[in-house]
Amino acid sequence: MGALPNGLQLHVLRGSGPVALQPDRPACVPTSDMAWRLAVVKGCLPYGSVHEVMSSLTRELVRLGFDAREIGPDDAVHEDEAVVAWGHHNLRKRLSRSAGGRVPIALIDPVDGWAIRPAEIEEKSALCHAVFGLSRHSCDALVTLGMPKDRVKRLRLGVDLSVFRPTTGRPLEPTEAASWSNQPGRRIGRFVFLHCGFLGQPRKGTAELVQAFCHAFRSGDDVSLVIKGNHEGWGADIRDLLVRLGSHAGAPHVVYTWDRIDRKDMAALYSAADCVVAPSRLEGFGLVALEAMACGVPVIATDATGHAEYVTGENALVVPVVEEPLRYAAAQVYGETLLRPEWRAIGERRPKWACIDVAGLARCLRRAYERPCEARSRVEAGLRTARQFSWSRAALDLVQGLGEVGVRVRRRPGRLVATEEHTAIVIAAHNCADDLDRCLESLARLSAGAPFVGVIVDDGSRDHTRRVISRWAKCLALTVLHHARRRGVVASRIAATRALRDIGPVDYVCYLDSDVRCDDPEWLHRFIEAHIDGISGPKLLWDREPGGVGEAEIWAAGAELLGPPDYAGCRGYGYRAGPEFDIAREVDGVPGACMFMRRDLLDRVRWDAGYAGYGYEDIDLCLQVTRGLGEHAWYWPHIVLHHHAGSYARGSARGAHVEEFHASRERFVRKWGLAVAGPETRRHGGVR
Repeated sequence: MGALPNGLQLHVLRGSGPVALQPDRPACVPTSDMAWRLAVVKGCLPYGSVHEVMSSLTRELVRLGFDAREIGPDDAVHEDEAVVAWGHHNLRKRLSRSAGGRVPIALIDPVDGWAIRPAEIEEKSALCHAVFGLSRHSCDALVTLGMPKDRVKRLRLGVDLSVFRPTTGRPLEPTEAASWSNQPGRRIGRFVFLHCGFLGQPRKGTAELVQAFCHAFRSGDDVSLVIKGNHEGWGADIRDLLVRLGSHAGAPHVVYTWDRIDRKDMAALYSAADCVVAPSRLEGFGLVALEAMACGVPVIATDATGHAEYVTGENALVVPVVEEPLRYAAAQVYGETLLRPEWRAIGERRPKWACIDVAGLARCLRRAYERPCEARSRVEAGLRTARQFSWSRAALDLVQGLGEVGVRVRRRPGRLVATEEHTAIVIAAHNCADDLDRCLESLARLSAGAPFVGVIVDDGSRDHTRRVISRWAKCLALTVLHHARRRGVVASRIAATRALRDIGPVDYVCYLDSDVRCDDPEWLHRFIEAHIDGISGPKLLWDREPGGVGEAEIWAAGAELLGPPDYAGCRGYGYRAGPEFDIAREVDGVPGACMFMRRDLLDRVRWDAGYAGYGYEDIDLCLQVTRGLGEHAWYWPHIVLHHHAGSYARGSARGAHVEEFHASRERFVRKWGLAVAGPETRRHGGVR
C-alpha cells in the first residue's frame, strides 16, 4: 500500500497475490494539483494493434506539446509520472510492482473479450485512477460490471490518414510460405474479400464469415476470401471448419495468411481488396473497418458494440445482428457455449455481444459482389467518417479524462520548433485606437518561428485608429482595408477574407479582435502545433488592471450552445480561472475574439452577412464546420490570451442596438432549428 502525495492511500496488487480493498471508501482518489509526466506503456508484443495504439498515442501527445514518453512494461516508473497502460491482466501486476502505489495509473480497457470477471473489476478499482473504454459500449460494460462510473472515461481511437489513404493497391498474392489455401495453386480471384481475424477469437466473427461465404459462393465463382491472421496454426482451424460445414470439396476459394506486416503494408493490403469484411460480434472499438474506410475501400461490417461508434448504413453495408448477453466460448469454436459461474450470478447485467445473422451476412457478400457500384457509393461517406477520428483527438480524450480525475498532464519545457507555414491574422477595428495599439504591439513580439501577415479592416473609425495602423505598418507586414462608414464586424471579416486571395498563399487564418492582447510570443506557433481540424480557440482571460478583481477571470473557454433565452454563450464567462478550465477539449464553438483555422476551410464555409454581430455570427460559422462538414471545434487552455472588451464586444441589447440583437438571435434560432427566444435577454450581447 503506497502513500499518495496528498497523504491518502492507494491499495495496489502485489505480484500475484490478492487485492487489498477498503470497504468503506474507494481505493483510488484524485492525486493532487501537481502536473505529471505521462509514461505510456507499450504493448506486450513488439508488433500488433496494442503496440501501434500506444505508440500512436505517445507520438501525438508529444506532437501536441505534452510531456510524455513511451516505456516497456518492465521499465522503471518515476514518482513524477502517471502511468497509462493497456488493460491486460499480467501487465497490471507488473505495473503495481513498478509503480509501487506512488503514481496515478490509468488503464485503457477495450472490454472486447469474454474473460472479464467481476473480480477483475475489483482489481481495476483498487489499482486505477481512471479506466478508459474505447467506445460507449466499453464504458457501459465497465459500469455494468461494477467499475465506479466517475472513473470510467471514453477514449476513441484514431486512424493515421497519412498512412491509410486511398491508393491503387498492388495485386494481392500472399506469400506461399506464410499462407494456406483450400485450393493450393489457385490464383486470387477477380473479386477479393479481405477479413482481418482468426478463429482463435470468436468475437471477430471469422467462423460466421466462412460459413456465410460458403453459402454465398461456390468453387467455380471467380472470388476469393483472404483472411489475415497472425498465427500459422489457425489456418488448420479454418480447414477443419470447412470440413465440419460439409463444404470442403466444393467450397469457394479461401486463403489464410499469417504474414507479419507493418502499417504501410497493411494499408496496401486494404487497397488491394475489393471489399473489407468486419462482421465482429464484439469490439472495443474496431480499427479494421475504420482503416479500410480511410483507404477508400467498401466495407461490410456489424454496427453493434464498438462498431456502433462509427459504422452506419451510409458508410458501410451493415450485417444484420441481434445483441444478446455475452457468453463464454469453450475450446471448440463451433462447440458448446458455456456461461462463467460468475456471470451466471449477474444474469442479464453481463455485457452484450452481437449474434450474427449468417444468411444476412451471405446476402451482403453477394450484394457487394454483384453490385460493386452500390458498395462503392458508400466510400465517400466512409472517407468523411475516417477524417473524424484522429490520434490527436484520442490524445486529447486521454488528457481530458485524466484531468477529470485530478491528474493534470504537464507540457514539455523549451521552445517550439520553427514552422514554414504562414498565417494570416485578420483584425477588424472600429474606434479602438488604444486597444489596437496594444494588440499590434503584442503581435510585433511574436516568435519568428511562426511567420504571419496581418489584414486589418478599419471599419469607419473616427478616432486615431488610422494613425496607429500607419505606425505599425512600418514594422509589420500589414494589408489595410478602409471602410468609409461603419459596416459592422461581420462585413469587415467578409471583406478581409476576400482580400486573402490577393496577399499570396497562406496556410492558416486567425480572426482576432482588436481588443485582444497576446503576451506569449509563441501563442501562434502553439496554435499551429495543436491544430487538428475545424476551428480552434484559446483560453481568453479578462484583460483588466494588474491586481484587479477580474485578473484571473475567464472571458471565454470556448463557446457553448445554451437554452433560451440566449441560445449561445461563452463557456466559463465570469468564472475564476480554475483547474476545470485547464483541460483541452472539444467544444460547441469558439468566440470570434480569437478563432484559428486552416485557410482552405474558408472555401467550404462562409460568414453569414445576415447577422448584425453579438457573437451569433461566430457560433454560426462554428456550426457550419461541426454540423455541416463533420469537423470539430477545439479549446486549447495552454494558449492564453487577454480580452479587453473593446468597442465591438461592448455592444449590448439596449437602445438602438436592441432590434439588431433580437434579429441576430432569431436568425440563429431559425437557421439551426432551435425554438425562438423570448424578448428578454439573460445576458446582453449573446456570445461575448
